[in-house]
Amino acid sequence: VPAFGIALRALASDQDVHVMGNPGLLVVDHGEAVLSVGRTIPYRTGTTLTGTGLSQANYDRLDVNMELLVTPHINDDTLVTLAVELTADEVDESAAADNGGPTTSNRQVETDVMVEDGQTIVIAGVTSTKMERVESKVPLLGDLPLIGALFRSHRKSSRSTNLLVFLTPYVVDSPSDLLRIRRIKEAQRQEFVRRFQDKEGQEWLDALRGLLADAEDRPAS
Repeated sequence: VPAFGIALRALASDQDVHVMGNPGLLVVDHGEAVLSVGRTIPYRTGTTLTGTGLSQANYDRLDVNMELLVTPHINDDTLVTLAVELTADEVDESAAADNGGPTTSNRQVETDVMVEDGQTIVIAGVTSTKMERVESKVPLLGDLPLIGALFRSHRKSSRSTNLLVFLTPYVVDSPSDLLRIRRIKEAQRQEFVRRFQDKEGQEWLDALRGLLADAEDRPAS
């Protein structure tokens, strides 16, 4: 199946991959589908004094989400235009949170794409880079005053993240179409579990390459 082969190629090219979700959404023509994945972060906003004179911390919460909005427009029986809006929030873990709350960044992509029924597109371009400062030291000696710096070292590293979204539209004209699509997705999931369950390391990569080869040889459904 086209979507399966493209997703597997992305996984095979990079071992450091995190799958945020694999949802399926049913939406009417010209209707808007919304998918939101994320977390809620508590942060301290200040303190108040209780009636007994004790201080009590006050907290608020911040939603950090990846939100995807998709509006399909069916042009004919096989061609679909997708209006896509992707927004990704991110918290700067290195910045100290004060009473104003955590420091966040926002990345956004908007695009209109035309795709055949059952074919897959990839939305990319949502990237971020984090700089990290890591300290290494000799136990005990690195904490000594004056000479401790001789037993400590610092290094900076950068970590880049690229968010990829795979979209595969299916035009549903009848209940039989919906059943066919469901069977396709179930077959993909079962095949993935069968090949990868209880596998690690190089064995996992070998199984992934084999599944990728099968997916590329398989005719489109």
